[in-house]
Amino acid sequence: MPTTIDRIEENSALYGFLKVYVDFLFRKYYRVTVNGLENIPSEGTLIFAANHQNALMDALAMLCVRKGQPVFMARADIFKNPTVRKILTFLKIMPVYRIRDGYENLSLNDEIFKKTIDVIRNRNGLVILPEGNHCGEKRLRPLKKGIARIALQAEEAMGGELDIRVVPVGIDYTNYMRVGSRLHVSFGVAIRVAPLLLEYKNSPAKAYNILLNLLTSGLKSEMVHIADEKYYSASKSAIESYSHWRIDKAKQKQTHINNIEFQQKAAQGLEKLKDKSPDDYLVLMAAFMELSRDLKELGFPDGYCPLSRKKKILSVLVLFVLVLTSPLFVYAAVNNAVSLGIPYLFSKKFMDEQFHSSVRFALALFLLPIFHAIQVVTFAFLTANAFYTILYAVSLPLSTYFFFRWKEQFNLNCLALKEIAFGMAKNKLYNRTKLLHNKVVKKVDDLCFGKKRLEMDQSFFED
Repeated sequence: MPTTIDRIEENSALYGFLKVYVDFLFRKYYRVTVNGLENIPSEGTLIFAANHQNALMDALAMLCVRKGQPVFMARADIFKNPTVRKILTFLKIMPVYRIRDGYENLSLNDEIFKKTIDVIRNRNGLVILPEGNHCGEKRLRPLKKGIARIALQAEEAMGGELDIRVVPVGIDYTNYMRVGSRLHVSFGVAIRVAPLLLEYKNSPAKAYNILLNLLTSGLKSEMVHIADEKYYSASKSAIESYSHWRIDKAKQKQTHINNIEFQQKAAQGLEKLKDKSPDDYLVLMAAFMELSRDLKELGFPDGYCPLSRKKKILSVLVLFVLVLTSPLFVYAAVNNAVSLGIPYLFSKKFMDEQFHSSVRFALALFLLPIFHAIQVVTFAFLTANAFYTILYAVSLPLSTYFFFRWKEQFNLNCLALKEIAFGMAKNKLYNRTKLLHNKVVKKVDDLCFGKKRLEMDQSFFED
């Protein structure tokens, strides 16, 4: 069990065992889909560069979609505690020192750099999140130069023999915290580092910028990138509303991959509109801000898309199933109250919401098997019946899964029934919101597939 950096690239049997367990639960926490595996070179040495939106979960996303034991790089300030340092090293995470960590510590990066060569040559892969820190937005921030320095310096140190490829990786979540949310990992076309060596020898700074620009372009093509920071919320509402509407209109399945495709198209269309016609862009953003306010007042989430008649009928049938299975939900809730409740309450202590899912998942990894074991032993002692004890033991992990799936369907069904009730009551705000939604998503559709210039004025907001 390597807990010192000099052996971090070595495979660990204990790590491999834990990886299987973590990967299994991670794919239950999120519904994971993967795209672009054919873009990962079978030859050469690899550095994976992913966007960073959701703290530890981004690293786990990279870990669960590939075999092997890759090494990660993280900021050095989290390594201050000796015990934490050993744990992080066992988890194959290496520190990177910045000026803010103390100028006197920058020399420690020399040892880190030497070790990255060992890691890269080991061919398990080096994973770097080049934005430097996380941000819970669908937006790629400027990349730090560290990844370019590591790649080019390592390639030069080995005389170009490593043939390093930097693979851009886009990560997208439908919801960062909610269990059962969808997570998509997309691998882009690898970037070869060796062709930049000549430029690097003449001007390291220029070579760094070339590689970073190539990587930035590669990452943006694999993720949803909303460039406008000022109107980020309105833009996010626009692309999410549009993607659901467009998929329904095209009679496609509402998959995460399909949603990402249309969200990317919509985000690009909005950016072009902003550049070519700023006034029209501002009108459209104002319309989506009004739509968001109306949805919030009605009790719907931002980006909500009105349901078709077929889905409304289906929701009534789902309600019947939920009522029938509600005793099973109560059973699941009681049996998982402590093991799931503790991580949930503890996560609330973190001001940064992007840590919530990481804390909940990490604690649940340990608490679920411990408390389930205690419950099984207690049940066996009270019943003294081996057959019932085995049945109870099998039911516990199944009940955890059922708890979250039932809760997810319940929440979705509540929204559907609320929409049905508003429609039957002919609620004026609901009808106005539905009309506004149809108007604005069609304008986005024109951006993506139709008209070169949008015609928008005050009548855009009228009933």
